[in-house]
Amino acid sequence: MFYGLLAAIGWGTSTTTAAIALRRARAHIVVLFSQAIGIVFLVILAVGTHAPLLSVAGSAVVALVWAGLIGLLSYLAFYQAVAIGSPGLMSAISSTYGGVAAILAVVLLGERLTGLGIAGVVLAVIGIVLAAAGPGTPAPAAAAPTGPGAAVSGRVRSGSPALAVSLALLSAVGYGVGGYLLGEYSQRSGWLMPGVIAHGTSVLALAGVLPLLRGRNGWRGLDLATLGWMAVAGLADAAALAAYSRGTQIGQVAITAAISSIYPVIPLAFGVLLLGERLSRRQLAGIVIIIAGLVLLGMA
Repeated sequence: MFYGLLAAIGWGTSTTTAAIALRRARAHIVVLFSQAIGIVFLVILAVGTHAPLLSVAGSAVVALVWAGLIGLLSYLAFYQAVAIGSPGLMSAISSTYGGVAAILAVVLLGERLTGLGIAGVVLAVIGIVLAAAGPGTPAPAAAAPTGPGAAVSGRVRSGSPALAVSLALLSAVGYGVGGYLLGEYSQRSGWLMPGVIAHGTSVLALAGVLPLLRGRNGWRGLDLATLGWMAVAGLADAAALAAYSRGTQIGQVAITAAISSIYPVIPLAFGVLLLGERLSRRQLAGIVIIIAGLVLLGMA
């Protein structure tokens, strides 16, 4: 549970700082730069802890490469969703990856899901339906935040709310599959090197594809503040990944995944307090039900 909470804090911080960067840069640039910073952190951590690279077998490497590619698509989908919609709402929908990973752990690893766990999954599904029922609305231009919020106002977001919800749901499935694979191989091959392989794969894949995105490189005009937000997002994400891997190694994948899924509390507070995001009562109820369901799942 402790490592799941650390992962939740890390992913909540990463989502919040990425949301700030996404107001000034394109999603694929934020993903590439933040994950590049993250992989540097993980490699330094691996060297510092003398993590054995050869502990990961050939078949595990293949699975972790797939986990990295799935994770890359999930990051791109989620960051694009955050760029379009409310950070808190998109995070809440995406956080249901914990339920996906838990179900896979029960079906494929033989972990047990109690009545509380089943109730948690049901609540999470109900919460998604409520949260996705209607778009949240940003504060009007006249009410643009001053003080801390003014520093992150940046680009005006545009796009279909339905598209944002669809991307968040897609990221939840991808994160769930990737989280399951990472958890399974962390139990087999140690808590750190699987994360290094998966994270490194996503960085290399996106770096290889980036030159093909003609006219969309997005590097021009980036200032130090935006680069700083992306760096914090990457470091927080990598720290969360390490905590998650450690938690799945010494505990159950289902429990660690569920506890880590409460991270939307942080970007939700950020969106409401600093960005002036406004969600309907139905959406707020849906977010609360999602988090309650994931807590029940963690208690199972």
